[in-house]
Amino acid sequence: CLLCVVAMYSAGGWLLHPSGLKDESSKRGYDTSLIVHPLYPYGQLQFVMQEKQYDRFQEVHVPGLPVPLVFLQDQSWRGGRTDDTTGGVVWPASIFLAAYILTLQPSRRDSRKALELGSGVGPIPSLAAAWMGYETVATDRASVVSKAARNTAANLKRLGLHPNCVRCTALDWGNIAPKIGGEEQYEILLGADVIYARVGDTDEEIFSVHNSLAKRISISLSRTVNAKAILSWKTRRRGLEERFLNQILPRYSLSYESIDLRQLNLPLEGRLLEFQMSGLGRLILISHNL
Repeated sequence: CLLCVVAMYSAGGWLLHPSGLKDESSKRGYDTSLIVHPLYPYGQLQFVMQEKQYDRFQEVHVPGLPVPLVFLQDQSWRGGRTDDTTGGVVWPASIFLAAYILTLQPSRRDSRKALELGSGVGPIPSLAAAWMGYETVATDRASVVSKAARNTAANLKRLGLHPNCVRCTALDWGNIAPKIGGEEQYEILLGADVIYARVGDTDEEIFSVHNSLAKRISISLSRTVNAKAILSWKTRRRGLEERFLNQILPRYSLSYESIDLRQLNLPLEGRLLEFQMSGLGRLILISHNL
C-alpha cells in the first residue's frame, strides 16, 4: 500500500511521520526528505521551491517578466486520503504556461478578461496575463483561495500592477451555473497541471475530475467568440493524457492539431496542441518534460 508511514530512528527513539518533505520547523533530529509521501511519491522533487522555513517567501523566475515572483507553498498534510494538498504547491507547468502567455499578441478588445482554473497557491499564469493587460480571475477550491490571495497581492505589488488586476475566488469545476466574480465571459482560460491524478485515485474518480474540467472549458469557450483555452502539464502518466485528449475532449466537440514550440523561441521544451471547438474557440495544450 502506498499510503504508509515510515519509521525512522533518532536519539529519542523511533519516530513516525507520514510526510515526504523536509520539515525543519519542527526541530526533528532527522531528515524526512526520503520518506514517501502518500500523495506525492516523488517527495521534494515535486516542489519548485524547497524551503526550510514556511514563513519566508521564495523567488520564482519567469522568462519575460521584469522581476522574480515570490511564493509561499503550503507543504502540510493532515493524513486523510481525501486531503488533497495539490493546490498548496507551485507546479513547474505554471512557469511554462506563464512564459507562453507572455509571447501572445496583445488583445484588441476593450475589455480583456482571463480565467485560471486550479491556480493553487501560486497563480503564476494569472499574474502573467495581468502583466499582458488582462483582468484575471484565479480560481481553486475554497481552502486554497486565502493563500493564493496572499501570494497574488505580494506579486502584484512587485510587478507594479493594480491590486485588483487579479482576483482570487473559489470555483468548483462541476458547478457550471454560477457566474465567477459577476462575469461569465472570458477571452482566455488558463490551467497549469490540471490534468493529473493523485496516488490511490480510482478510474471513476479520475474520469469525473477530467470530465468536469473538459465540460467547464467547453462551456466557457462557447460563451465568448474567438475565446481560447491554454493548458500546460508535466508528462507523468501518458495514459491519463491520452484518455483526456482522445476520449474525454471529443465528448465536447473539441479537436486539435499539433504546433511546434520551437517556432516560438521559448527557453523551454514541450508540445503545443491547438484545439478547435465548433468554430467558436480554441484550446491550446502544452505538454512538457522538465
